[in-house]
This record gives sequence, structure tokens and C-alpha cells, in this order.
Amino acid sequence: MRLAEIMSWIRRRAGIRRVDGSIAASLRDCATDLTVRAIEKSELRRFFEATVELSGGESVTRHVTWCLRDRRLRSGRHFAAISSTGEFVSTLTTYRYRHSPHPDVIGLANVHTCERHRGCGYGTTLLKEVISQLEQDDGVKAFYVLSAIGTPFYERAGFRTLPIPYDLAPECVPMFRCDRDRWGALSSDFQYVRGMQAFFD
Repeated sequence: MRLAEIMSWIRRRAGIRRVDGSIAASLRDCATDLTVRAIEKSELRRFFEATVELSGGESVTRHVTWCLRDRRLRSGRHFAAISSTGEFVSTLTTYRYRHSPHPDVIGLANVHTCERHRGCGYGTTLLKEVISQLEQDDGVKAFYVLSAIGTPFYERAGFRTLPIPYDLAPECVPMFRCDRDRWGALSSDFQYVRGMQAFFD
């Protein structure tokens, strides 16, 4: 393989494009052609195929079959960042908080970008756009996520770490996104946070 071909392959893998004879990398350019939307029921199989890396080594068939049968996954609303070629490059699922006193809280789960597409900002674009859509269209005021990847990714979208750990998954970080007034009350509302951690439906 010639040097030019090798460099071209490296640029493609890294999401780097050539501009005016020089090499330039841009997260914004990488994500410009994305469409973010809720997926249709008929697209669930494709959606779960895009999340197979979360299965811990299961085959695509076994993973998709399990996901389609899982009651909790079926109860969620699924969103995807879709490339110009129609590929689901980043995915997430939302759950409505089941307790009626807090109908405006949404739980986020399974925020995932396929490994070969990481570093392009697809996950960030998906997360921020879904939050914006739910705030504007559905009147959602607050968002909860249990992060298994640390805090910086979600902090960039306005999330803050809750002062109450999640005992069932101590390696994960419970985080919340809301306005300042609500955060002040939330930080001391132990029962509310525990109930929220228990289940989104």
C-alpha cells in the first residue's frame, strides 16, 4: 500500500478531512449531516442492532431477540442520530418517570455510539437535540441519567452529579439536569431521588 493510500485510510478512520491542501479535523463537520429523531416501531430491529456493543459479546441475533422481548426496553421511547446514508450511528432510550407527582422528569438510558463512529460528536449531538426536542415539544423540565462513563460527557449537556449514590451500581454516577430552583430542592429530597433511581417507565 502506498503512503498516500495509508494516509487516506488513517484520515477516514479518524474522521479527518483534507481542506485546501492541509489536514483538518472538525467535530462540527463530522456531524453536519445527521438527522435526530424518534424511531418508528418498524425500525426497532435496526435500532437494537446498532446497540449490540452493549451486549458484552452476544451475537447480533441473540442481542436483538432479547431486546425485542424485554418489557422495559419496549416501554421506552427510542431516538437515533442517523447519517446521510441511513445508518444509526448513535442511539439512546428515554423513560417516563412513573410516579405522577413528577410527570415532567425523563430518564435517559443506553446512550451509545458505535465504536467506529466515536470521536465525531454524534453522541453529543444526539443527546443535546433529544433534550431540546423533549423540552420544547413535551414540556419536559428535568432529566436523569446513571452514567457508566464518568461525568464530563453529561456535564457538557448541563447535567450535575447527584449527592446520593446509586447502591445497586456504585461504579455508576447518578446525574440530573434541571433548573437551579429545582436542583436546590432535589439535593435534599432523599426519598424523591431514591424513587427516581428505582425505575423509569
